[in-house]
Amino acid sequence: MRRLTIAFTVALFTAGFAACMSDDGAATASLRVGLTVAESIASAPLDGRLLLLIAADDSKEPRFQVADSDRTAQVFGIDAEGLRTGQEVFVDATTPGYPVQNLADLRPGEYWVQGLLHVYDTFKRGDGRTVKLPPDRGEGQQWNQAPGNLYSSPRKVRIDPASREPIHITLDRKVPPLPDLPETKYVKRIRLQSERQMAHLPHVFQSAKRSQTSKAQSLQVKKLFSSYFSRYAVSGLEKIIRQNAG
Repeated sequence: MRRLTIAFTVALFTAGFAACMSDDGAATASLRVGLTVAESIASAPLDGRLLLLIAADDSKEPRFQVADSDRTAQVFGIDAEGLRTGQEVFVDATTPGYPVQNLADLRPGEYWVQGLLHVYDTFKRGDGRTVKLPPDRGEGQQWNQAPGNLYSSPRKVRIDPASREPIHITLDRKVPPLPDLPETKYVKRIRLQSERQMAHLPHVFQSAKRSQTSKAQSLQVKKLFSSYFSRYAVSGLEKIIRQNAG
């Protein structure tokens, strides 16, 4: 009889604790943050990774405060495929985050928030498969400043995970293309097209205009760099040019 009483008491306590957690969880998981791409910034549907960035201060934009340290800003991410302008996508308690894993675990308070879409391109591989990936656009795979990415202006809001009032963020800005580095007598910009890559990666060069690198062009490049490179470096460069010429 004593074992039965203890078992009943434990079961009753567990049920009560679970009920409290369920009610509290439902309350703390109520907040939703909606992200929308403005119609003025894009026309076609977009693919990519949609990010909600949350920072405790405005020393820098939240997108520049995400880091692998204990002072990092908070980030939540959602895959976006065929995202249309005006379509609102919500971050809620089911959205994975870093370093806090759940929106419900954020402490209530004043924060600086920002939305960002890391835009992906579609690539058709040589094996017939199609993948969607973020190409490097000259920035060195820096998602927070990649040209073509969309983002919103940071703004200060109060975040309370228990609130049922949604927060709305509109992405109405685009990271501009990187300017070309200026040429000098020591730095020259040279464009070469590899026929070998054309054969193996047709999706990359599909719209590119075909051109050939002639022997005369190779000699011109060698002459250009001969004043600044050792004989080994020049011969290596010439070898690369011949290989890229196909």
